[in-house]
Amino acid sequence: MKKSTIKAILLAVSANLALWTFLILISEAGSVSVAHTRTAKTPAPLPPLEFPPVDPDDPFTRYLSTDIPPANGFDFPVGNADGDGAYTDKQTGKIHHGWHVSTHFCEWYKYGIHPAEDWNGDGGANSDLGQPVRSIAAGKVVFAKNCGQPSGGVVMIQHNYYENHLKRRIRSVYVHMSNISVSEGQLVSRRQQIGEIGKDPLKRFFAHLHLELRRNENLKATYWPSAAGKSRDWIRENYAAPSPFIRSHRELFVPPREKRLALVDSRSGRMRLYDQGRPLLQFPVGLGRGANTGGSVAEHELPLGMYFVVAKHSMVFGNHLVSFSGGFRLALNYPNRFDVARNQDLGHLPDSTAAEICWAWKQRKPTAHILPVNTPVPEVEIEEWNNRAEGLFPSQFPAGKILLQRSAVQSLFDKLPVGSMVVIF
Repeated sequence: MKKSTIKAILLAVSANLALWTFLILISEAGSVSVAHTRTAKTPAPLPPLEFPPVDPDDPFTRYLSTDIPPANGFDFPVGNADGDGAYTDKQTGKIHHGWHVSTHFCEWYKYGIHPAEDWNGDGGANSDLGQPVRSIAAGKVVFAKNCGQPSGGVVMIQHNYYENHLKRRIRSVYVHMSNISVSEGQLVSRRQQIGEIGKDPLKRFFAHLHLELRRNENLKATYWPSAAGKSRDWIRENYAAPSPFIRSHRELFVPPREKRLALVDSRSGRMRLYDQGRPLLQFPVGLGRGANTGGSVAEHELPLGMYFVVAKHSMVFGNHLVSFSGGFRLALNYPNRFDVARNQDLGHLPDSTAAEICWAWKQRKPTAHILPVNTPVPEVEIEEWNNRAEGLFPSQFPAGKILLQRSAVQSLFDKLPVGSMVVIF
C-alpha cells in the first residue's frame, strides 16, 4: 500500500475520533442544538403512546367544545367590512360615499349615557334608510323581534371566540332595524345580512343603526342602562366599545379548526396533541413552579397564551451516546401580541417594536429576537427531559420551558410541524 494512501486513512480515522470526542463532551455539557439533523445511527422510534378514553368534562374537551361555531373575526355592520364604502340612497338613487358614528359609546346625550354607537351614512338624514345591516361575526341569533317605540326592530346575536388562551363570549345588538331577515335560534355567518337600517316606529329620529356589544348576557334585548341609573363605569364593565373592539378582533385564530394543535393544561401538567380536531396523543409535562395567570411574568413561571411552532431542532446520537440525548427542542413564537400588551416586564416597547412582534406572531413567525435583552422569559420552548422515571421532572428549571420525556417529545417532534398552534391555558 502506498504511503500516501496510508497517510490519508490515518488522517480520516483521527478526524473521526476527534469529532466523536467533541460530541461526547458537549453532550455531557447539555449544549447540543443542531437544527433538523440526525446521525445515521438514530435509535429506532419508540412505540406510539396509547391515548386514553376522552372525558367530555376534561379541560381539553371543555376548551375546544362550543355550543356556537367560534368566530374567526369581526367586521363592521354597515357598508363594507371596514365600515366604509359607497351606498345608493333608495329614495333618491343618489350615490353617497362613506359611513360614520354620529353618537359614540359612553357619550352623554339627552337620553342619558349611550351604551352603543349610532351608525349613519355620510349622505345624512334618511339617505341610509333600507341599507343592509350585517352580522359582525359568526354566531347564533338569540332575539329577533319588533319591540315598538323607540327600539323598533331588534336583533341580538351571541358570538363565541378565542382570544389568546381564553375562550370568550360577547353579544351584538342591532336596534332600529326594518325588514328583519333572521329568526331566533338561527346560526348566522360573518357578514350575513340580518335586516335593514330603519327608524323608530314614531319616526322621531333620522334612520340609523344603533349597535351595542354586550359582555353581560343577562340583560334584556331593550335594556337601557340610564333608565336603571347605571354609571359609565358600570357600562364600560358590562359593554364593549364597538369600533375599538371590532378593530382589535378583525382576524381571530380558531383552535378547533387547526390541522395540528397541541394544548397544554398548566393546572394538571398535561399536553394533548390533536390531528384535525381528533385527539391523537397525550403526555405529562413539566412546567416549573407555577403558571402565570395575568400581570407580570415571575421567575420560573410559564406564560399562558396562544403560540406557534417556529423552529425544530434535534441531535440524536447512536450507540451508547443515546443516554446523553436530551436534544429535541421545539421553539414557540413567544411573546405574542397579548404578552406585549399586558406584561410590563417586557419593557416599554416602542410602538414600532410592538407592531413588529404583533405582525410576526400573526404570521406564525419568530418573535423572541425582537425583544430587548434581559427579559424575564426570553423564549418559550418545548424540550426533552432525559429521565428514565416517566412523569418525573425537576422542580426548578429556566423560565419558559415545557419539559417532556423522550418518548413523548420524539412523538411530538415528528407529528407537530413548524407553523402548528400550541395553546398554554
